[in-house]
Amino acid sequence: MNDIIYELFNRKKELNKSKGYTFYDSQFHFYSPNSRDLDKIDKLIEDYSHTGVDKMNHTRQFEIVMITSPVLFENMFIKLKNMEHNLIKTFKDGIFHKEYLVGNESTIYIEETGNPRYLILKVDLCYFIILKNEVDLNLAFRVVREVIFRTSEDDGFIMFHAGAVVFKESGIMVCGDKASGKTTMLLSLILNGADYISNDRLLVKETKQGFLMKYFPISMRIGRGTIAAIPQLAKKVNDNGQKWSRPQVEEIRNQVNLDEREDFGSAVKLEITSKELKELFAVNLKEQANLKTIIFPKINLSISDIHVSEMDSKKAATLLQEQCMSPLDENWIEPWLKKRRETDQFILEYSEKLVDHMIEQTKVYQIEFGKNIFNDSQQLLNDFE
Repeated sequence: MNDIIYELFNRKKELNKSKGYTFYDSQFHFYSPNSRDLDKIDKLIEDYSHTGVDKMNHTRQFEIVMITSPVLFENMFIKLKNMEHNLIKTFKDGIFHKEYLVGNESTIYIEETGNPRYLILKVDLCYFIILKNEVDLNLAFRVVREVIFRTSEDDGFIMFHAGAVVFKESGIMVCGDKASGKTTMLLSLILNGADYISNDRLLVKETKQGFLMKYFPISMRIGRGTIAAIPQLAKKVNDNGQKWSRPQVEEIRNQVNLDEREDFGSAVKLEITSKELKELFAVNLKEQANLKTIIFPKINLSISDIHVSEMDSKKAATLLQEQCMSPLDENWIEPWLKKRRETDQFILEYSEKLVDHMIEQTKVYQIEFGKNIFNDSQQLLNDFE
């Protein structure tokens, strides 16, 4: 296998190189023999980036090399057949990868399927994606997300099942279980002047200045009921000529006769990128903010007013801990492409302390609301300022 690794590094020198994707003090560069693939990668990065491209020196420089070669794939696959491996559950829905340790510094991952499409070789901060057939650009960005997640945990951040906005330098975290109304609440705050940070996943770290929240690059998933309640968004969804960055389920276009009572909390979602959110609602995209307020939303379509109540600290801590995705994220099950430095137990204890400190030092509210939330959130923002 060492001869193949040596060959891959030599081949990398001849490949086209992309612009850099910056995520705080880390930067990612992509390599491919096909410049058109890199153009598509740049477009994909642009869809999710809140930072853009820069020329700063960064603490960590990651490289992702994409090579489509049935011959190379088969050669590596044959060499791996009789090697010992670990089996890692990497994603929800039972997606596993085999992990092969090759020497002291190299690791190879391959899908646990009867017909694997790719394998990934990790050597220090460089990832070679060897594909059997066509290039899968989403796979390259999946590598980026996994590395960002685990690197952030190493840097002291904890992942939450939450979103965030910032209004006049006051960071607002919106946290809750599925179908609680997180995205609806976030969009109502955005439509009333808040800047967007993140949706569904949010990284939080305690610092000397307070609690720093930073975004995680995933799409915003918007349910049918929420779409129906925002006229300009419903119009876009009903436009058959509208092109979206993400593949959309066919049912999302049938928005003409929605029953909002049924469709709030629907599993049928529109997926939009940060760039699309910015273009749709003229919202500013922010990388981070200091946390000032935590909201637990509760959607109730039988009411028309907004009910705001301060939460009991013990109840709030329990709810917040339930939505803590470090060390056990329901989507990213086990670390693979970037292993954590610390144990699960260490991160669990650290997250419990962080949650207690967040509840002690911020304002925490439960907000119960109906579909009129989009008209009434301006006063909420003013109160939270």
